Amino acid sequence: MKPGREFVGRLTARSGLACIAILAATQAHALAIDAGFETSITSAPDATAIETAIDTAVDAIAGLYSNPGTVNILFTTAAGHFLGDSDSGLNVEPYSTYVGQLAANSAANPSNTTLSTAITNLPYGNDANGAKSIVASTALLRVALGDTNVTPCFNAGGSFVTGCGQTYDGVITLSNTQPLSYTRPVTSGSYDAIRVIEHETDEILGGGGAGSTLNAVANNSVPLSSFYGPLDLYRYGAAHTPSFTASTSATAYFSVDGGVTNIVGFNQNQGLSLANYGDFGDFLSTTGCPDYVQDAFTCPNQQADETASSPEFQMMQAIGWDGATDPVPEPTPLALLGAAIGGLAFVRSRPARRSVGTAE
Repeated sequence: MKPGREFVGRLTARSGLACIAILAATQAHALAIDAGFETSITSAPDATAIETAIDTAVDAIAGLYSNPGTVNILFTTAAGHFLGDSDSGLNVEPYSTYVGQLAANSAANPSNTTLSTAITNLPYGNDANGAKSIVASTALLRVALGDTNVTPCFNAGGSFVTGCGQTYDGVITLSNTQPLSYTRPVTSGSYDAIRVIEHETDEILGGGGAGSTLNAVANNSVPLSSFYGPLDLYRYGAAHTPSFTASTSATAYFSVDGGVTNIVGFNQNQGLSLANYGDFGDFLSTTGCPDYVQDAFTCPNQQADETASSPEFQMMQAIGWDGATDPVPEPTPLALLGAAIGGLAFVRSRPARRSVGTAE
């Protein structure tokens, strides 16, 4: 997945793409992810395999979360030195507004204890004084946090539209020149396409590389570098010691209890070339090959999936996605009685492109 580009506010996107919007949705849980397939996919010799892999990956992600609503993603392919690339519409929210949305979600979904713990410990993290605004993906704000003022920013052809009010929350581009295997077990010498698609889908939902502005800070990219991303609030170097630096020697890890517990390391090696470019918002690959879907770097012949027991799940819960398998409290008699009676933005930037070959 390669150096990525995340867009801010009412943001930027790639140039237009001819598109046939074939939608594939899953309604097994409250969250639905609708995948649109651009003509580079529908006309490909292996179109069926590509579309099946996409459906498999987005259904797997959607099945993990219960937030009611639909996220729309357009999929396309292109040549390039990357495995997958995600372009997301972003919006800027004042810190107090964003935290208020998290708190409202937490109150409505008390079984998401990861989120409640994360909110309690925000005073120990980056931006504890609320001096900087938060930039987050339209899918996160619109569906997970219920912000009705936010709309998708990509039209049916995959072009970014400044005024938003469009069809797609983001565009995922898969490489048609790199060896991606759309079936499992992965073909020898190839990369797991389902893992790549899950990785980039998390980006559209606001996690991974899209959840941090540290890439923009490292590259002095204005105005994105003026904000924090949702995951930057949970980036620590030690207990009660937030981390927000591009230094390759720095320690950075994901934690929801103020840095006391290191859930998973964040990548601190952005890399100097397109073939070795990792997002700061992605995970540190401790073995050099992917331990998890959201690792910054990958290897051929390796498979990985996001599950309710993987660190991606906690990452997504901490930014407002509620687990579909979380226990739901039984309604009280009063609640049942009530039910019975009731029956009578502006900024622009380039999102982070995931690294390829070895980096995502």
